Amino acid sequence: MKIPLRYTATRLHRSDFSVRKALADHINSKWTDITADHLSYRRSSSFLSMCCRALALPGDEFLTFAPYFPEYKVYVESAGAALSVIQPYRKFRVDLEKLKRL
Repeated sequence: MKIPLRYTATRLHRSDFSVRKALADHINSKWTDITADHLSYRRSSSFLSMCCRALALPGDEFLTFAPYFPEYKVYVESAGAALSVIQPYRKFRVDLEKLKRL
């Protein structure tokens, strides 16, 4: 399957390549053969949406800690997955016991 390369006009940072490569490697382990050069993003919102659509299968569950950006729910549910929110306790600290129970 030949996938056209996608380029972005945004200047990418050095860390972007490692993120794109890790995502491409994960996708390749399940579905197809792409490289980091096939993936691009401009803003974190675009990237999060793309990751949800690329990695989620219907019925999957994503975890996030409150407070979170409302867009997370939209991205996850549009990919056919569910978002579970872990509420913080005492001054917004992460409740690791709640996380372990999930």
